[in-house]
Amino acid sequence: MRERLILRKERFLKLMNSDLYISNSNETIRYLTDASGSGILLIIDKIVYIIANQLSYPAFKSVDKQIADIIESNDFAIELKQIISEKKVQTISYQPEQMDCAIIKKIKENNIKLVEQPYLSEKVRMIKDEYEIKKIKKAAIINRNAIMAIFPYIKPGITEKELACELEYQMRKKGSDGLSFPTIVASKKNAYNPHSVPSDMEIDDDDVVLIDFGATVEGYHADQTYTFIVGKADSRTRQIYNAVFLAQYDAIEAVREGIEASKIDEFARKRLEKEDLVKYFIHGTGHGVGLAIHELPWIGPSSKQIIKPNMVFTIEPGVYLENRLGIRHEVMVLSHKIEGEVLGFAPIVEVV
Repeated sequence: MRERLILRKERFLKLMNSDLYISNSNETIRYLTDASGSGILLIIDKIVYIIANQLSYPAFKSVDKQIADIIESNDFAIELKQIISEKKVQTISYQPEQMDCAIIKKIKENNIKLVEQPYLSEKVRMIKDEYEIKKIKKAAIINRNAIMAIFPYIKPGITEKELACELEYQMRKKGSDGLSFPTIVASKKNAYNPHSVPSDMEIDDDDVVLIDFGATVEGYHADQTYTFIVGKADSRTRQIYNAVFLAQYDAIEAVREGIEASKIDEFARKRLEKEDLVKYFIHGTGHGVGLAIHELPWIGPSSKQIIKPNMVFTIEPGVYLENRLGIRHEVMVLSHKIEGEVLGFAPIVEVV
């Protein structure tokens, strides 16, 4: 474990362009220490510091001293000021998209030059190591086993809330530490909202039911979506269902080392464009998954990332018709040199 964490720190150091890096991201803290807790992380002179208050300090007591120096303090500003003085810090880098404004205000009180390094942690974490891949695969398998366990429940009469509750129970039963995000079960027009909340609405015959869910294993997430047809589907619904399925297939087939993430998105959109459905595809084709449920790389039209081996991301095209239905198919993909490996796919969905 120690060697793995040291290698991660070295990857950070290569991208840092300041004397000191500061972050209050729980994901970054876990990535560099294997500990789950809240605190302020500092990297300086190749040393990782965690400043934790009395409430959070116990979470870090087991951290190897060669991995991080843990400082118990209820006033991080005092500790930061002392480190700045002792180490003669001239520049501090931070991630503007995640940093608490109150922390930035405290840093500015030291008259130190601030350097923005957007998505620094996510750039380091984009390529997963063997340990991370193992945990993500386990979370994906829990997802697969849970959705297969509730498949017989997806029938007329059950409510969205009841189905979500059973799915969450099965995820826990199969080994999940918790939920990656609130489970989505959406039928009828509710599925038009990509972030719908389960309701008391009952599933009827001939309904389209969209289920988006995720297990967690030691901080690592899974994220998958299945859309089911209950009973028969009319010709328009079948057209949309098949088009989304094939858009996902085309995007998965495009995954390989060196391809631009935006090109993967383009493959999905071209398939939907053939069916005159692309205007109803209102989000990107995918996103990275790891310690955060949404992280780099982004699989979208404006994405600048280049796919490399051992990246994990979703492929999730969707079509949403207002006040009628939503259909989304989502899997997680592990990129390899010449292909993408689908993680935890449940063999229970067929093209209708």
